[in-house]
Amino acid sequence: MALEGPDSGALKGDLREQNGAGVHFSGKGLHKHASKWAEKVCPWIEKKVR
Repeated sequence: MALEGPDSGALKGDLREQNGAGVHFSGKGLHKHASKWAEKVCPWIEKKVR
């Protein structure tokens, strides 16, 4: 089974290194990316433990 993850391509600007010119996330971008993953994964986990 595969579940849809967050759209990491939508994270742009200061969420990317070199003020948006880089391909990797900045520190702020890493936090936002983790938050987006938590939004997707936590509901699935909560269903499994009930």
